[in-house]
Amino acid sequence: MALGRSTNTTVRVLAKSLKTMGASYATTTIANVFSADPTNLFEGGADLIINGTIPGSLSNIKTTYSAACNSESNNNPQIPSGMVYPKKSSSDASYDLSESALRRVIHLPSTFTHSQKPAIILVSGTGAKGCLMFGANSIKKLTGVSYADPAWLNMPDGLRNGGDSAYVPTTSIWSITDEILQPQAGTSASAYIRDARGVGTSNNQLQTICEGQPAGLFYTREGVLYNPMALALAVDALKNRGPGNVDRIDKTDLCQAVVTEKLNLADVWATEGNMPAAVEAIALHSAKVWVEPILRPYAGH
Repeated sequence: MALGRSTNTTVRVLAKSLKTMGASYATTTIANVFSADPTNLFEGGADLIINGTIPGSLSNIKTTYSAACNSESNNNPQIPSGMVYPKKSSSDASYDLSESALRRVIHLPSTFTHSQKPAIILVSGTGAKGCLMFGANSIKKLTGVSYADPAWLNMPDGLRNGGDSAYVPTTSIWSITDEILQPQAGTSASAYIRDARGVGTSNNQLQTICEGQPAGLFYTREGVLYNPMALALAVDALKNRGPGNVDRIDKTDLCQAVVTEKLNLADVWATEGNMPAAVEAIALHSAKVWVEPILRPYAGH
C-alpha cells in the first residue's frame, strides 16, 4: 500500500511537471511571436502558423464558424418570465435587431439547466464566435460546477467591447503584454473600469498581482483566458456578491502556475489559435467600414 501510494504520487508529480513544461514551452513560443507592444495582427497570425501553434489551413473558417456550438442560428423557444425585449430597464439602449434575431445567436448547450444554476453568458471579442473563443478555456472550466451555468453568444458580425465606468458589479482582468490594445498598464489601461455609479468594480493587472512569477509573465490578450489567476478571479466573482477580490484568493500556488487547472497544452494552443482565426474571419467579412461610425446616443449617458 505504501509503495502504491508513493508510486502514484510520483506519477502525478511527473505528469504535472510535464504539463507545466508543455505550457511553459507554449507561452515562450507565443512570447517570441509577440512583443509587449501591439503588433500587426496579420503578421502575428502568420507567425503563429509558422511556429506550428495552429493549423496552417484556415480555408474552412466560414464552415467552422457556422457549425455546431458556433452556430449563429439557434432555436431558443423558451419565453422569459419577465419582459426583456425591447427593454428590461428604461435606461437600456435600443436594439437594432428583432427579438427573434437576437435569440438565434444565443447558444444554450445541452448542459444548460435553465435557472437551476446561475447563468453565465460568455461574449466573445471582434471576429470570434463564443464557442471557438471560450471552448478550450472558460466553457471547459465552468461546465459542471455548482456556481455557474455557461451559455454564449455567436454573433454573425463579431462585436467590439469597451467601457469607461461600470453599470453592474464588474471584474476587469488584463495583461500588460496584450498584443491588440495598448496602453494596458495601471489606471491608464484601456481595460481599466471606473466606478462612477458605485456599483463595485475591481481592476486586476496580472503582472502586478503575480509580479515576477509564472502567472505574471507574458500573456497575450487571449492568453488571459487560460491564466490561473484570471480564472480564479472570475470564479471568485461568481461565488461572491460584487466583483472578484484578489484578497480572497490564495496566490501562493496560483502565481506559480502557467495554466489554470482542468486545462492542458492542447487548450493553450486552441485558445491562442483564436487570434489568427479571428483575423481570418475579419479579413473575409464583406461589410467593412472605412470611417469611424457616428457615436450612438446611448454611449454618452
